Amino acid sequence: MTDLHLAVEGMHCANCARNVRRALESVDGVTVKRVDIGSVDLTFDGSKTSPEQLAAAVTDAGYPATAA
Repeated sequence: MTDLHLAVEGMHCANCARNVRRALESVDGVTVKRVDIGSVDLTFDGSKTSPEQLAAAVTDAGYPATAA
């Protein structure tokens, strides 16, 4: 498992954080450790996904994200 920190724009409330968590947990091999307004810490299985794919999942949910 690999640790990853994502910087996320547009999260303003608990509902936003919940949406981001759901988007990430829908990806196989991801365990979300912490979601704060503006960032997410998680672990992922690098053989199943990449940081770019995880950032894209969050972005597709409406919250622009980049791997930090």
